[in-house]
Amino acid sequence: MGRALKIQKNNVGSGSTVTGTPPVTTYNQTILTDAGFPNFGSLTSPATPYNSADTLNSDQFVGVVGGSPATSTPSATFPEVLAAVNISLADGTSTTAGAGRLIRQKGAHKFLVAYTASTTADESLIIGQAYQIAVLGTTDWQACGGGADSAVGDIFTAVAVGSGTGTAYPVGQCVLSNTGSPTAGNMSIEY
Repeated sequence: MGRALKIQKNNVGSGSTVTGTPPVTTYNQTILTDAGFPNFGSLTSPATPYNSADTLNSDQFVGVVGGSPATSTPSATFPEVLAAVNISLADGTSTTAGAGRLIRQKGAHKFLVAYTASTTADESLIIGQAYQIAVLGTTDWQACGGGADSAVGDIFTAVAVGSGTGTAYPVGQCVLSNTGSPTAGNMSIEY
């Protein structure tokens, strides 16, 4: 389980600015505010699960960055925030905007994400590109850049292409943007 997801949104007409000499106050300015998912004010019984026996109901879910491991099904215990991502790849191309999984938050607007709309066969890995193992198959993931005991969900940077039946999701950093069709290096979350 990851940390709480915070998104920044515009709060129209809620701010004021003071400029000039003599000072002039301008009201009804748009300001940026942090917002939880869903709004924390709507929660009637906020809770945080600490082991697999605990579950959250719809009144308690606050949204998380990350969530379930790559192979499990999202649930109230292990919720998953999905996004539309468009990852810039190491070879200078990019994925198309499609389904993705938040792995971790890297800053106020940056996230490490996996492109889960489709998998990449081990023989199509791009050298220097980060990947998350989707299917182990018969691939020697250690030879491709993974650890000695590679497992589904492990993240590695490709140093060679494979020759087995395994697949992986491309991984990259994306910036949260306000669009339903993110361009390369960007992502969006339905709010």
